[in-house]
Amino acid sequence: MPRILILILSTTDTRYTDFMLACKRTWVNRAEQHSIPCIFYEGGASNNVLEHNQLKLAVDDSLDNTGIKLFRAFEYIEKSGIEYDYIYRTNLSSFIFIENFINWANAISDENLYAGVIINANLNDVWPFRIMRKLAELFHPRNIVPFASGAGFWISRKNVQRVLSDKMLDFRLADDAMVGECLHRQGIKVTPASRIDFNGDSIRCFADTSDKLENISHCFHIRCRSEDRARDAARFYELNECSNPIDFTKLSIK
Repeated sequence: MPRILILILSTTDTRYTDFMLACKRTWVNRAEQHSIPCIFYEGGASNNVLEHNQLKLAVDDSLDNTGIKLFRAFEYIEKSGIEYDYIYRTNLSSFIFIENFINWANAISDENLYAGVIINANLNDVWPFRIMRKLAELFHPRNIVPFASGAGFWISRKNVQRVLSDKMLDFRLADDAMVGECLHRQGIKVTPASRIDFNGDSIRCFADTSDKLENISHCFHIRCRSEDRARDAARFYELNECSNPIDFTKLSIK
């Protein structure tokens, strides 16, 4: 298997403490048992430091600054000599079936890999005022860029280095759109990957070839996001008792 590093967008916001603990006690624990390093990264620190599996960065920790936070995390990883071939960047709302994750990783052979559920960003939306957005639409009416959703995306070391060396990075964008815009300019296309979304009362599938659950038993990524965030975090422990995503569909939806 190639050398994989799982990078998890985290925060100092205590409202997400249950999510972090749920990750650590379930799928992160399993990943580490398989010698797959996992790093939670957050802002708000006075200096950059890695303590066990928690990377504390001297950047603003707010949602508006996820771009610079990811950039600093990439930068720290590169400068510290952490060895990896690919990073899987995910967030606290994600549950990972590690065995399926390993199977997916074993099939990787692309030094330009950039993969995830594909969505589109309208780059005109970065302008702060409506009149500015209107002008942007006038001069750039189709300023749309496809990118891999930040719920979970793969990026090769070569592409990480492309991001770090890019002098035109737009830190006004969310981190996932920022990476996508950068790689899009450099001719890197997004490879589609599967994901299952659970919003508390329904299940939706995003898949590379089919949106039918029975056809994506290989899927490793479950995104839990509903209005009840405490319930979402508690769901991780139930998911941890499942052997695959098909078992997940048998869970009672409450």
